[in-house]
Amino acid sequence: MAKKKVYKQIRYLILLIALLFIFIGIHTNELAEIFKNASTLCLSCIGIG
Repeated sequence: MAKKKVYKQIRYLILLIALLFIFIGIHTNELAEIFKNASTLCLSCIGIG
């Protein structure tokens, strides 16, 4: 039983860290940069950009 509790705590800790990194990325305007790079890459793949 103790092993399952530890795994559950680790799972929630990883989720919390992931959400923290997502929030930091949005807060520092990285989301706009990612979308800009993704659209440029996609357009260059199909030969428009």
